[in-house]
Amino acid sequence: MIAKTNPNRSSLVYGSIAFVALTLFFILSFPGNRSEADDGFHYAYLVRSSGYAHLFQPRYLFFLPLAKLVWQLTGELADPYWIMCALSAACSALTLLLCYRFRERVLKLGRGAALCGCALLLFAYGYWRYSVEAEVYAISNVFCIGVLYLILSERKISPLFLAVLAGAIAGIGVLVYKPNAIPLFFCFPFAFFLRRHWIAAFIYGIAGVVVVIGGYYITYQLLTPQQTFVAFLMDGASQSYGSIFVTVFVLISNVVSTGFLYGIDTVETFIRARFPANMIVEEVYAANMNGVLNYVACATLVLTGALVLWLVIKGVRHASRKDFRSENWLLVAWMAVYGLVLLYLDPNSPEPWTMLLVPIVLLFNSALVAPLFNKN
Repeated sequence: MIAKTNPNRSSLVYGSIAFVALTLFFILSFPGNRSEADDGFHYAYLVRSSGYAHLFQPRYLFFLPLAKLVWQLTGELADPYWIMCALSAACSALTLLLCYRFRERVLKLGRGAALCGCALLLFAYGYWRYSVEAEVYAISNVFCIGVLYLILSERKISPLFLAVLAGAIAGIGVLVYKPNAIPLFFCFPFAFFLRRHWIAAFIYGIAGVVVVIGGYYITYQLLTPQQTFVAFLMDGASQSYGSIFVTVFVLISNVVSTGFLYGIDTVETFIRARFPANMIVEEVYAANMNGVLNYVACATLVLTGALVLWLVIKGVRHASRKDFRSENWLLVAWMAVYGLVLLYLDPNSPEPWTMLLVPIVLLFNSALVAPLFNKN
């Protein structure tokens, strides 16, 4: 008699093993020099030295209180900076697993193409870098891809219940990091339209708004800050100006590491002369630690660029319009809407642009990489 294997249980076991392995990979690959990303040290200082009442910042209302709670639950065995880095590592591992399921169940990619896409995201420099940093971006990725997967995964539950559940989770995502509202509430409601759940799209938005407004209002009442509730709700947004050319460089540097370029004298001189407003002291210091390896990295950058170009050319040759799924348009909208907002508010900071890596790699994987696995 042959014992039957429960596929759901096997999937859970393999997923758990992958989650632990990915989390350990991130933790073991912690960079030795962190001078170019200093916000995490400030967040860790606040978590370490401030009470909960001082941690509710309007831009990321629940992020620092959550980090402090996790730190305390670990018994304060390590500095909060390292606990927050480990939390980011675990969140990025979970994001990769959700992306794998999204590719298989929503984009209908084969296992080989799905695994290849996960590898592309895993080794994208910006994704890895902020998977080992005390920042808000890793946990934000979980909410974004998690909500989109929940909506599109065609589970056998009521569309209205799904809308309330997804809207509530999306609302919590906005409470963790306010810019998450851009994809969660300006793009993802259209996911319900793809499934022809018209009313559910509006229920999703209403549920999310209730959670967001409720979270801010309860916090406002507890803190009683010296400003109106509307001012408290809208606080945390700012605008900075920059160059579109720097934006292109920032996008590239989130895909492949370009930090070593600051350690090459001619490049450093060029950047200081053409973009005098940019503060690059930390980047130059970090790059100068590499010595001659900066020139080795130049060669590997060229090879990586050639490999990506080869993948694009091969993918375009094998791609067909009929294989471009409607769900891919949601990824396009996610990239377009979030990108336009960043171009207006903060075009040259590398950190916010890391949030676009998930939809960029998903779309690249589905439109150009997957056809290479299906050509036969």
